[in-house]
Amino acid sequence: MKVKGKKVWNLLREKQATVLAANTRSELSIEPIMAAVEELDSIVAIELAKNECFDPCFTGIKPDELSKLADKYASKVGDPAYFMHEDHNTFGANGGTEQEKKKSEEFRDIGMESGYSSFSVDASYLPLEQNIEATLELARPIVDAGHGLEVEVGEIKKGGISEVGESAYFAQRLTEEGLQPQLLAINNGSKHGHYGEGEWPHINLRRTYDIARSIEQYGFSGIAQHGTSGTNKQVLHQFPEHEIKKANVATEFQDVIMKHIPETLRKELESWSEKHGQPVKFAHKEYREKFMNIDKEYKDKIFRGTFEKAKEFIRAFNAEGLSKEL
Repeated sequence: MKVKGKKVWNLLREKQATVLAANTRSELSIEPIMAAVEELDSIVAIELAKNECFDPCFTGIKPDELSKLADKYASKVGDPAYFMHEDHNTFGANGGTEQEKKKSEEFRDIGMESGYSSFSVDASYLPLEQNIEATLELARPIVDAGHGLEVEVGEIKKGGISEVGESAYFAQRLTEEGLQPQLLAINNGSKHGHYGEGEWPHINLRRTYDIARSIEQYGFSGIAQHGTSGTNKQVLHQFPEHEIKKANVATEFQDVIMKHIPETLRKELESWSEKHGQPVKFAHKEYREKFMNIDKEYKDKIFRGTFEKAKEFIRAFNAEGLSKEL
């Protein structure tokens, strides 16, 4: 069943559970994730970020197509609880130009027209006051339409760990202006993608919890965790009690695909990555057709691997049986 994002985030305000936000860069990931959600009576947010599905769309999957694919595979596996989330609608990376604003508005509006019911507005690249102003402007139509909202303070690619005071001030200012988000994305020490040699995931759960408690008074449900892949399973189990309500997973699902595709295709992708000096994720659009045309034996392995991976996350997040509470 397709559910409303805002309803899910509000449910979690009173429950210690984390919803899996599955970033499906490949269509091959969608069906097994839906099957896992169906088996465990959980809820999943299907998402892609703006650069992945809109500008420049390096997956080759547009927002409206992703919504249709989610509907298709949900029906195929039964009746799993899911909703569509537009992730990382970034604004301000280039200084907050009118062109950037137009792109962010276009991305938002396409999602609203395509069955999405949860949205991220990420102006964390900007200084705090500008972030507040941009968030208010870009998010107002989302809230007015009754959709779920994630906002962000503290870009995880730069700067230090988000501060409690800054986060609380950000939340207070938004709600004083009549804008009610449910989730706050912060910089708590994680990173996107793979961790390099000598690196290891270090999520500051204490700071995360303190921020969550500081924004609770402003109607927030909790924290959106960006950069979940690679995190130790013992830490994942602690997400719910530290008020992390949404956990984005992209790279681990991508890695399952990379593990089980034919060796020749894997080598092609590795060569592409080396030639372009970019991670494999940027090759998804160019190789989308080849992914979808691999033999059934490889697709079956990807299905099983993704299915088990999704169940691992759902169980770690205390989200089994969550759909029964909607």
